[in-house]
Amino acid sequence: MSRATKRVAPAGERDCAAEVLETVQVLLWYVRRHMRKHRKGLSVPQFRTLVKVRNDPGATLSTVAEKLGASLPTASRSVGILVSRGYIRRVGSKADRRQVLLEVTARGAEIIDAARNATLERMREQFAGLTAPERRTVGEAMGILREFLDLRCSA
Repeated sequence: MSRATKRVAPAGERDCAAEVLETVQVLLWYVRRHMRKHRKGLSVPQFRTLVKVRNDPGATLSTVAEKLGASLPTASRSVGILVSRGYIRRVGSKADRRQVLLEVTARGAEIIDAARNATLERMREQFAGLTAPERRTVGEAMGILREFLDLRCSA
């Protein structure tokens, strides 16, 4: 749909939910596409593993495998490669010495931060095509959505 076409804001709960669901799918595709362009030689599964470990402090191999929808051997291979390259480290748990936790190293964080910053810059360029009131509307809508979902997720 071109920007020249004005969209009518959904009034009903079902229409609103459908609009959010459709828009989020496009947004996720856009962000993933641009983040993956800056993964510094990592495969997509390795990059996803790195991001999951960063986003889940105290992650274990099992939790990473579960969140990625991968088998333990597949997740173990990805983690092993990232450990050997110095992007992730294995740390013994203080609470349970049988458990090994995963942490992103400074080198691993640099890769994620570079991809995030490049994606932010690309989005900034895209948002330059919106008027100031449109950018405020997008920001307000995202704030409402975040607050709404945070309340639902923490309940």
